[in-house]
Amino acid sequence: VGTVPFPVGSTLVVYTDGLVERRREAIDRSIGRLEGALRGADTDDADQLASQLMALNLSTVEPDDDVALVVVTRTA
Repeated sequence: VGTVPFPVGSTLVVYTDGLVERRREAIDRSIGRLEGALRGADTDDADQLASQLMALNLSTVEPDDDVALVVVTRTA
């Protein structure tokens, strides 16, 4: 149990391993790809960001596991 500051303009991304795990790819590499996508995101809209992340990670591969993704952006 704990708390972490979540100031205005912050975005929280929570996902299951099905979004990033690939049978023939190191987990560090796939998490790095997700991190890069977040850093380079061209939107602060949570719905658009979620769509971009899903497209990036699932457009070329069939997931090996269930996928869940939650994106929350704190606005004023």
